[in-house]
Amino acid sequence: MDEKTVRAIFAEYVKELEKDFKRETPTIIGLDEIYLSTPRGIITNIGDRCLVDMLDNRRKVTIVEFLRSLPNPEKIQAASTDMYRPYREAIQEVLPHVVHVVDKYHIIRMGNEALEAVRRRLKRRINKLVFVFWGSQNNCSSTMNANACLVFRKCLAIERYFGRCSG
Repeated sequence: MDEKTVRAIFAEYVKELEKDFKRETPTIIGLDEIYLSTPRGIITNIGDRCLVDMLDNRRKVTIVEFLRSLPNPEKIQAASTDMYRPYREAIQEVLPHVVHVVDKYHIIRMGNEALEAVRRRLKRRINKLVFVFWGSQNNCSSTMNANACLVFRKCLAIERYFGRCSG
């Protein structure tokens, strides 16, 4: 059987199924995306842990259109999304009564990225200080003032704590 024939039969079968399809409105809805050559919006029923729909794209217009098509939107109590602005705006526009929650994965990821940026910045500063003061061989020399000596000792302690000290 030819591939075109199989596709045509399948498309006809899907049309028949769609005639009787009635979408249920979840109480907790999830909005996310999946990348299949282009990003596509994914709508999930978090309470039942199932897929509600896969949209053609994740643009705000598409999300708004989908949310407006839901029967009984007042049933929705909460929505979980990532921090993609069009998701938040679509929820605010169509479902203003819904509690919007940013999922913990994205919050934790952003927190980790921020901590990593601070750690790298501190590491660069420590490396500069260690380079400047390295002639002291881990002891404060008599030519250093008291503040520089204190900073140097703290830097070395931090280096040792993180296991990055070569001395």
